[in-house]
This record gives sequence, C-alpha cells and structure tokens, in this order.
Amino acid sequence: ESGNAVSTLELNGFVTQNVSVNGTISNSINFSLDNSLGAVLQTELVIPANLLLSSGKLVTGNDRLLVMKDDAVWAGASVNSFVEGPMKKIGAEAFVFPVGVGGIYSPLGISGGGNSTDEFTAEYKRGNPQSLYGSNCENPLNHVSFVEYYLLERNTGSIMRTVTLSITEYSFSTDLENIRIAWFDQPNS
Repeated sequence: ESGNAVSTLELNGFVTQNVSVNGTISNSINFSLDNSLGAVLQTELVIPANLLLSSGKLVTGNDRLLVMKDDAVWAGASVNSFVEGPMKKIGAEAFVFPVGVGGIYSPLGISGGGNSTDEFTAEYKRGNPQSLYGSNCENPLNHVSFVEYYLLERNTGSIMRTVTLSITEYSFSTDLENIRIAWFDQPNS
C-alpha cells in the first residue's frame, strides 16, 4: 500500500484456495474473492476495511473465523459468492452478514447501536434445529422449523439490536403470513 491507492489482496484461480494468514492485515486493504471454486480459511482472517465477494464461497469455521472490524464493509455478496460458516462483526454500525450454505445465500442483518467494541457472530444453518434444541415451543407458535435456522450470538455488548432474516426462493419457509421469528432461550447453567 502506498500513496492514495488502495491495495487489494485478490484470490482468483481455477482450484479451491486455502487461506492461512499468520500476520495482520491493516489499513485500507481490500480482500477480494473472485474464484468460482471458492476459498477455505485455515486460520482466522481479520478484515479491517473491505471484503469484496465477486465469485465463490469463503468457507470458515469456529476455529477459523472471518472477522470484520469496526467500520469494515462488504460488497457483492450473492447466491454465487458468500460466507459459508460463521463470521464475526465488530462495531456499533448496522450490518448484514453475507452468509449462506451450499447453494443458498441467506443474509442476516442486525441494526446499529452500542459501542465500537460490540461483537456478534452469525451463521446460517441448513439442518434440523430440533435435533439440537428440541421441538417445544410456546403459543402462539405452531412448530419449530426442521430444515433451517440461524445462529446469532452477541459475544460482547449489551445494547439490544433488531434482527432481520431473509426469505428467498431457496427458503423452505414460503408462507409469509404464518412465519414467525423465535429464539432458543437457553436456561442459565
């Protein structure tokens, strides 16, 4: 990075790429994924500025998170390019997590508020939440989905945020009049 130019670290190619970052990316560096076969994080990747998703999935894991720092933004996410696995956002600003799994892009948004050190981790899951959390629900809910769910965890911070979920042509939930958003209230242990 030099002068007024913004440098870009771009992943492109014709095979799935493995990404292992042992140092720190700082300043206004763009991180760009433009590889239709995607990339797999081998270590945590902290993005200080811009994540550009053009083509391919960025596969993460609990031990190899994608972390977007305060004021970091993304562009270009779509059914062809998103984060598959958990990702963390640090900051007070409103944010949409560009998450999905397989061929399903299913972003999750949170409203702004709080502090620049607040942290949230989000992931979209295509699976049966009942196998993990049970099928009990309270009125007026009829049942718990058995095909898809989100994990959203507030890691730090205390300000309540509004959550926005996506329903797309890939969702099994299509009866918009009868869809309700609920959360699993884990008892204190």
